[in-house]
Amino acid sequence: MKLINQNQVEFFQGSVAYDAGKVFFFESRVFRGIFSDRYAQMYNQFLKEKWIDEIFEAGLVHTVVSDDIKLEGALITLEHKKIPFMTHPAERTPYSFWLSAKTLVRVNLLLSQHGYVLIDAHPWNVMLEKGNPKFIDFTSVYRSNRISRDWFEEFKKYFCIPIWLSSHQWHEFSREYRREHLNGFGLKLFETRFLHKIFAFLMGFGRVIGDPVNFLRQLDRWLDEHRPKKTPSADWPEYPQYEIAQNPLDSVLPKEKFILEVLRAEKPVTVLDCAANKGHYSEIAALLGASVASFNYEEQCVDECLLLAQKKNLDITPVVMDFKLPTPPHSIGLLYGSAYKRFKSEIVIALGLVHHLCIFQRLPVHIFCKICMKYATKGILFEYVDPTDSQVKSWGKQIPDNYSIEGFNSYFNTKFPKSKISKIINDDGSKRVIVYYFS
Repeated sequence: MKLINQNQVEFFQGSVAYDAGKVFFFESRVFRGIFSDRYAQMYNQFLKEKWIDEIFEAGLVHTVVSDDIKLEGALITLEHKKIPFMTHPAERTPYSFWLSAKTLVRVNLLLSQHGYVLIDAHPWNVMLEKGNPKFIDFTSVYRSNRISRDWFEEFKKYFCIPIWLSSHQWHEFSREYRREHLNGFGLKLFETRFLHKIFAFLMGFGRVIGDPVNFLRQLDRWLDEHRPKKTPSADWPEYPQYEIAQNPLDSVLPKEKFILEVLRAEKPVTVLDCAANKGHYSEIAALLGASVASFNYEEQCVDECLLLAQKKNLDITPVVMDFKLPTPPHSIGLLYGSAYKRFKSEIVIALGLVHHLCIFQRLPVHIFCKICMKYATKGILFEYVDPTDSQVKSWGKQIPDNYSIEGFNSYFNTKFPKSKISKIINDDGSKRVIVYYFS
């Protein structure tokens, strides 16, 4: 057992809500020191229960009493399974957000059958692991035979209302509601007396709130009845990424071969796949051992990637985000960092993207490069699409003066002075090249 001083660790500043303990990071692992005798006894007993694996399988973050690390001053030191990337509620699709609510209710239902409940019910404590929601606030578990009204009011405010909006196909309103920073127009609007009546049906749950099992079963049925409607079809779900071989690591296509060569040589621990579509290159990176954050601004694509992660048990975290508008910091004191901080990765993949942004949408070339570099710590896999590419020519758009391979080199080389370049890929009128910039 290694005894470590509190000065040796990095405490998570947001871990301040309860006196139960504090989350800290040490040697790329996630721990929680428990300083309260009451909580120490409770969690020691809780983790010894014969049904504990059922709770973990339902969605509570996997946790053990550490057998090799002990924090000085803590009565017990817990170790949590590390979630690769923290996500914001607005970075979920309506479907994955609904899954988060189902997970929270399912965990609470199973706990209530054994004399425990959850104290918290807000979405900032639900993250994704391999496409599956995980409730990470372990010290929200408390021994009790009653669900608090505060829990229900929190769940109603942060889960029920946006899910109700999505179930009526008001997906954009739901997303903006979830984006609000603990307070905002939507949150205030739905607290008004008039609009609160819309949710009067939820008040009926209050009559059985003293019976946690019956209450949570009713709430689970309500969620089933309000499963979000499918997001309307958009452009990119039908975009034909390359047909994937039965094993994507066996691809013989020039583009994939170059990317495979780079990823196999670099062995990145983390990868960010920008505008990932349905997750083809995210899958390749995950199969090679990386934890991958995969984002796209169209929700159908993100749901496809989510299902891919679940089906193949891949370490991919699919999120909704626009490349040009990264998610800002949020929560009390802005303790949850911006997308630049949360999705910072060793290698950034930016394929099939630059021409849409810099030519069609007129994003300045230097801004495109700056955004990529703010995420990347080790290198960038970049696909340059030549102005003579058939797709670009069909747009009839003016080409920016610095839109050239030399122009991108001049910007990317400020952080990554070395580069490796593929052969020019000419296929059915396309003219593209893959460049790996690194230091």
